[in-house]
Amino acid sequence: MEKKFSVKEFFKSTAFKCIYVLLAIVLVCGVLLAFCNDLFEVTAEERLARAISKIYGSNVTATDAIEDDMTLEFGNGEVEEAYAIKEDGNYLVKATGTGGFSGGTVTLWVVVEISDDNKVDGVGKVVIDSNVGQSYINRVSDSHLEYFGDNFSSEESFNVSDWQLSSGPTVTLTATAIVNAVNTALEFVRTQLLGEVIVPDEPGPFEDFNYYSESYISDDTTVELAEDGTSVVFGIVANPYVFTSTFRMSITVDNTGTITAMTVPATPADGNGSTEGFESSMDENVLNASLYIGKTADEILDYLGGEPKDDFTYEDLKNNAVADNTITSGATYSNFIVTYSALFAASNYEVYAELIPLKLNQQMSEIYGGSVVVEAVSLDGLTATVGKGTVNTVYSVAGTDDYIVSATGNGGYENGTVTCWIVVETENGAVSGIGNVVIAGNEKQSFISYISDENLAHFGESFDGSDFELADWKNNNLTGGASMSTTAIINSVNIAKNFVSANLISGGENA
Repeated sequence: MEKKFSVKEFFKSTAFKCIYVLLAIVLVCGVLLAFCNDLFEVTAEERLARAISKIYGSNVTATDAIEDDMTLEFGNGEVEEAYAIKEDGNYLVKATGTGGFSGGTVTLWVVVEISDDNKVDGVGKVVIDSNVGQSYINRVSDSHLEYFGDNFSSEESFNVSDWQLSSGPTVTLTATAIVNAVNTALEFVRTQLLGEVIVPDEPGPFEDFNYYSESYISDDTTVELAEDGTSVVFGIVANPYVFTSTFRMSITVDNTGTITAMTVPATPADGNGSTEGFESSMDENVLNASLYIGKTADEILDYLGGEPKDDFTYEDLKNNAVADNTITSGATYSNFIVTYSALFAASNYEVYAELIPLKLNQQMSEIYGGSVVVEAVSLDGLTATVGKGTVNTVYSVAGTDDYIVSATGNGGYENGTVTCWIVVETENGAVSGIGNVVIAGNEKQSFISYISDENLAHFGESFDGSDFELADWKNNNLTGGASMSTTAIINSVNIAKNFVSANLISGGENA
């Protein structure tokens, strides 16, 4: 027969004894934890005292400098605490900088030095307080942090590209967060404590471009019309936050938004930087750009596994890994920046195409010597190779009878060439003068810099309708010691003049 439950027997049972012991342990532990928390708790005052001790080495009088209406969040960081130091008149600011490795942060204590006329006058000691996700933070030494005091400028913020901390993207991204924290502390003191009005920087040249991020694409990037007159060549410079040296790629995009050519430098050349040190960990299809050539922006996004959006970040890449792991394994930052650059170029053909006429007119105005509007002259059916060189491009100048011609002359040093822009003036069906000559490029002409403006101005001064001769430059001591390069320049001008005369004006042979 089943025995009835008895409360009295339960209190005598082993089960109750176990529960009693466990409850007693919990109560004792709770009391001990509360006691230890009170005993070992680091108050805000103690944390401040420790920071002051690290920086000043002794006690100083610190007064809270933050008021309720102050702005604490800035573009690349946030101020957590700020104190006025009575003894030296400076400010001690605790600021957190963003942009670290894997989106992490670094928090610093920064002494912002103040001059007698109440202006920011320098950066004193900088001490690392804490970080989020910066596994290589231990590589940042006190001597590294002395950089800020040694290189302070009242006119400029700090730039991580000037701070050669170490090689490798992991540490340079940590350095980015550190620089952002220092800049945040300076901006807070200037704007909130001293009341300075900081005029915003002018927008970068690519602010209106698709998939532009200053974290990945440097403003040193160039965009120009290709020789075919329809494609666009992006000379993309990867932001130095990722690479310790300037990293350049050339990407050509046609008028359908398709990448038709792309180079990813695997070794340094002429200071252009490279993937050196990382290429062994990069997929061959990234290095030879076969992954991108022939693709549009939409096709690149499909490959990334991402939906079209206003931006695409390294974090997006990691969260949307592609099936073959081509760019999500190995040197992932190097892989990503190459892929991001391809996306940036492929998605911006139309944006740049809208600017082509404006940029072209600006370029031609500089060559012409005054504001002009130009129109391309078709070379179809015309002989571009004339005498000792080749005509490359011709523009007519609106409202005038003049032409601006790009021509390459042969006969330079070591059989090299010189390419010039030449303003060819015409009147009453004949070439009437040479308005300006500008050197645009050369091949093998190591002494080209010896040729002065006076040398080039001689074309306009000595024009008489006939071909120019090198002897005239030699007789007037105008070769600058670069007679072979001068020969190639003379040939380019003669070619431009004769091309216009023979093909483009009413008095020409083919008119």
